[in-house]
Amino acid sequence: MSRELRRAGYSVFFMKTHRHINAGCHGRSSAIHACKGGSRTFPTCCRLVVRQDIIEIHTRLLYPPPWADAVGGSFQLTRPRHFPIIFQTENTMVRERKIMKYRDFGNTGIKVSALGFGAMRLPKVGDGEKDPVDMEKSVPMIQKGLDLGINYIDSAWRYLNQTCDKVVGQAISGRDRGQLYLSTKNPIDTDDVKEWRGRLDIQLKDMQTDYIDFYHIHGLQWNQYKNKAVPEGYMDELKKARDEGLIRHISFSCHDNPANIYKLVDTGEFSSMLVQYNLLHRHNDAVIAHAREKGMGISIMGPVGGGRIAFMSRLKPGEDRGLPGLSLRFVLSNPNISVALSGMNTMEMIDENTATAENDGPLSDTESRDIKTMLDQIKDLEDLYCTGCGYCMPCEQGVDIPSNFLLYNYATIYEFGPGIMANYEQGLGRRDATADFCNECGDCVEKCPQDIPIPERMKDVARHFDEMKNKAASS
Repeated sequence: MSRELRRAGYSVFFMKTHRHINAGCHGRSSAIHACKGGSRTFPTCCRLVVRQDIIEIHTRLLYPPPWADAVGGSFQLTRPRHFPIIFQTENTMVRERKIMKYRDFGNTGIKVSALGFGAMRLPKVGDGEKDPVDMEKSVPMIQKGLDLGINYIDSAWRYLNQTCDKVVGQAISGRDRGQLYLSTKNPIDTDDVKEWRGRLDIQLKDMQTDYIDFYHIHGLQWNQYKNKAVPEGYMDELKKARDEGLIRHISFSCHDNPANIYKLVDTGEFSSMLVQYNLLHRHNDAVIAHAREKGMGISIMGPVGGGRIAFMSRLKPGEDRGLPGLSLRFVLSNPNISVALSGMNTMEMIDENTATAENDGPLSDTESRDIKTMLDQIKDLEDLYCTGCGYCMPCEQGVDIPSNFLLYNYATIYEFGPGIMANYEQGLGRRDATADFCNECGDCVEKCPQDIPIPERMKDVARHFDEMKNKAASS
């Protein structure tokens, strides 16, 4: 019976009571032993035993169900909300299998899972930056995500000390390649375009595939595109690789300011883009909508806040809701987003995020209220609340006002480390766009919908980064 039900798309759970269970222990967490071992959290008042040879666990409950009282080592099941029972005997219950949601990836004709597997944060064999990925732990994690309906995997040349593409290749080995979509990246960090193009061949070998679906220029900025990617032949190499069938779509990932992302989108050269968007970083909202109107697929990095998790932990969603799940729901509720990438590195995280992604509808009233509360908290915590809309731009002196404010908040509120100083000096400094180039003309003030006294705040930004620089030099 169980095998026939599995073929029909249901999950089967074999349950066994234990005599130590007391009456009235509704909603208690107990262990559930799955196909490949390990434990999962399951909100019930009894112990569940899953037989390895015939059971598959596809999802977990989102809410504790109203189980009947367990009395004297026996129990009864009611038909709980969110958990329809379609077949039941004394020891067996079958419930409907929940299904991963899929979305159009721009005009590519491809449907991708709402949740993508970001392979950047998979376990490593050690704690050092140069340590490789732990294949033994990581391969089963990716495979579990695929079994739960994820069909989009994101990797990169640099990730995990250049072992990320390899672990993805091992994880997808033997699977139907036509049902999976691979994304990887290659940064323009060399002046030898042939060397840069040669990395693609290595990545194809590492990923054990004949083609890559979405090949990104990693960390592309507008100036780099305009002054290097196009005139020095990098874009031509990508187009040749596409014509040869080695890549299907040309894409970019980007941390540039929204105004420059607009320019990259409007070149018409890219099928998709990977940008940041989350509760703390909503600056790209408008350019995401613009790119979607242009027919591009939109993938999102850092949907739960990434390195700012320490800051995020200061936010208090209502009703004891999980912050990561609510943050992911916020991102997925944006209809312009195709796929949200989550850097998952535990089996529990994969379970939780796939369960969240199965609900990609509009935010509920409770979720909307909780998110509004969190956004208000963010605004109160930020000394300088710039939305990054870009209405103040362009600046006649070349100052990148939104990026200066963003880096200032990263440094003072989100407590980012020395990397922010590098972004300020190298990212903005190389194009004379830092705050100290402000001449206090005041043209930007009238344009700012947040009524920020921009020239005064530019002095604060310049002063803060000068102090950071002097402190670093003296230490």
